[in-house]
Amino acid sequence: MFRFFNINDVSRILVIALIMLLIRIPYYIWGESIFVEIFQYLLIGEKVSSDIWMYSDIMSEIPPFAAYFYSFLSLLFGRDLWIHHFLGYFVGVLMVILFNNLVNNNRANVIQSAVPGLMLGILLSISPSTYTLTPVMICMSFILLVINFQFRHLEFKTKRDEKILNIGLYLGLAILFFTPAVYFIIATFLILAIYSRTIFRRYLMILFGAFLPLFFLFAAYILFKDPVDLFNYLISYEWYGAELSFHWNGTLIFLFSALIIGIASVIMVGRFTNYQTALNQAMFIWLLFGFGIYWVYNLNNPGAVIILIPPIAFYLSQLFTLVPKGRWAIILGVLLFTGSFYVNVLSWKGTGEDQSNFENNPYSEITKGKRILALESGWFWYYNAYHATSLFNFDLVKPVFEAAPDYNRIVTINGYLSADLPEVILDPNRYLEPYMEYMPDLQKKYQLHENPFYWERISN
Repeated sequence: MFRFFNINDVSRILVIALIMLLIRIPYYIWGESIFVEIFQYLLIGEKVSSDIWMYSDIMSEIPPFAAYFYSFLSLLFGRDLWIHHFLGYFVGVLMVILFNNLVNNNRANVIQSAVPGLMLGILLSISPSTYTLTPVMICMSFILLVINFQFRHLEFKTKRDEKILNIGLYLGLAILFFTPAVYFIIATFLILAIYSRTIFRRYLMILFGAFLPLFFLFAAYILFKDPVDLFNYLISYEWYGAELSFHWNGTLIFLFSALIIGIASVIMVGRFTNYQTALNQAMFIWLLFGFGIYWVYNLNNPGAVIILIPPIAFYLSQLFTLVPKGRWAIILGVLLFTGSFYVNVLSWKGTGEDQSNFENNPYSEITKGKRILALESGWFWYYNAYHATSLFNFDLVKPVFEAAPDYNRIVTINGYLSADLPEVILDPNRYLEPYMEYMPDLQKKYQLHENPFYWERISN
């Protein structure tokens, strides 16, 4: 089954890309068109593209480069989800190429083949949420480059300063697309400290490279906006999850089952050089940090598992390289494809449940084509509408609305709403009602409706 992929050339990569496309085509034809986790990025891109500065003109926890990247896509394509499907597929194929070259060029496997790329391509296709371009996918593309340069550095003959600087630069770019990736700096330092004789100056070079993109971002804020806003975002970011919890789902069960089998094969069957053993152990450290980020930040949506996929694909590639050809290879191959197909079908059901929020929105006819503000969690309120005010993520300001009115809260809420008056304010839990009596000028501009409960701006 895998004999075709035992040769590493361009034709095998093209076949892997075709396999990824064939797995996705049924979803493209019959699946749901909305992803909850991607819709917020469409909204933030739409908002930032209208000459809005992140953290100065809008309140959101989305990393800066992710926001500006999606604003660029919004300018070109609007809310077209198909372009995100295409870019997700394109970046996925690019990750396959990077990963395959990473494993083969650094001689991490016993033989050079296209099996590593095949494993990554299959795992990137186990859930519809991994089909679409997300900040985590972009982040992990840069992390693959980091791992590649790090593995080269572990070779005694390739300790060059430019490779060290590249490690830091790609880490910095990854962090600005997915902020929790900052912990991968620790993983990088730990691996270099254990498996190489890296001098102190080169650790400083990594830090310099990692902070270099942030320095340029601060320079842009100094020239055009207030850098204090960006600084406040960084110091107020939740560097740990509010609640440490972990929920197993079909995708995770499949991935960790594959991981256990892959690691077991490496331990029992593997015959590696000291260098290959070091690479296997280094990849395990990357896996531990990825799992830690996934757990601490409660990234319990299918698309976030991309942060775990490259290390798992690494060990699966070891498994299918080491396993004897014949019956066992066929059995393991059937189990891999059957398991990935089953998890994919389960994920279809999950996206359908998310889709119901968009379809059953009681305000859909009221808000169609209007600029609105939803005083409630969720992005589906804006499906057929446009976002107004700087209150992008209601969860960030929900404590203000839930508390009893006082002078500071009244001034804050009045400032948010008056600066960019929405045409409709959705208020299903009546958060705004106790505040309106203290804001008579604002109250005169809105008419209250019930069943469902919302505020509509009165036309002048």
